[in-house]
Amino acid sequence: MGDHPAGDVIWLFGVAPAAFAVTLALSAPLGWLALRCGLTDRRRSRGVHGRPTPYLGGVAVALGTLVTAPWVLRDPVSGVVLAGALTLAVAGLVDDVAPLPPALLPAVAGVAAAAVTVCGVRVTVTGGWLDLAITVAWLTVTTRSFSLLDNADGALAAMAVVAGTGLAMAAFLTGRAVPGVLLIAVAAAGLGFLWHNWAPARVLMGSAGSLFTGFLLTASAALLVTGRPAPHAAAGLVLPSLVALADTAVVLTARLGGRPARDAAGHFSHRLRRIGLRPWAVAALPASLTAVTCSLNLAVATGVAEPFTAVVAGAGTCLVLTCGLLLAGPAPRPVPPRPAPPRA
Repeated sequence: MGDHPAGDVIWLFGVAPAAFAVTLALSAPLGWLALRCGLTDRRRSRGVHGRPTPYLGGVAVALGTLVTAPWVLRDPVSGVVLAGALTLAVAGLVDDVAPLPPALLPAVAGVAAAAVTVCGVRVTVTGGWLDLAITVAWLTVTTRSFSLLDNADGALAAMAVVAGTGLAMAAFLTGRAVPGVLLIAVAAAGLGFLWHNWAPARVLMGSAGSLFTGFLLTASAALLVTGRPAPHAAAGLVLPSLVALADTAVVLTARLGGRPARDAAGHFSHRLRRIGLRPWAVAALPASLTAVTCSLNLAVATGVAEPFTAVVAGAGTCLVLTCGLLLAGPAPRPVPPRPAPPRA
């Protein structure tokens, strides 16, 4: 718990139920509001459900996580991480209401990443000014990779629960109570939202929630390894994000190979559905793999495992899944039913 007063231990026991309850309570009303306003997956012609499914669930996740503000604002760096995540939530909400140009959201993520880096979140790679650029680029790209996981019912919410919990454990065990409380909150908020988002989803995160969650997890992971030696910093960044990065790599590989640049062309979720997994398993399998990589990260953070060994083990596990899914190929394009022939 560091130097914080003993009375503040209540946050460790109160913040998770509060974040869970706020998100659970607000998700359905916000979904109803989105449905009334026409903010559904049909607006972008990407609906995969039998009926229009509303956005704005991500607003509930952000508000649930915000219950940590009285604690988090005591630490300026953690406060900037939360502020950056909320900035992206607002930008994502605007995108949910009126789609923004594709390059704008990554630009906002880059600005938030730069602000966090200037305030002290920095990865040690070269030991010089180049570390600033590396940190900003990493936060921007990885935030995007996490946000792209929001393409299947329960996928990103389950990832938030697992990665948030794993990173929080690493934070507490290394004496970083404030980031730990923030990560516990986002994990609990993800669990509250999962009640509404598990297949078949009744509410979706939308850009507001996917960007908020992605940035918070990514920037918190970078905060936890700030000041650590390069091998430990690399492991602390790569392992919690490995599944999200592998998912993005699969999509890019498919597109560089000349396959159609469609959403359904290559994400893990679409490929897992193609090989016959049920919707719940499509969300559970990447989350389970993230539990493995976060456990490896925890072993590195506590000195149980060497960084190189842990990264190789995690990367090897992801590589097996990735190669198998690449061989499975992209999800096939739906074939419209043929019209019935006219009666004689």
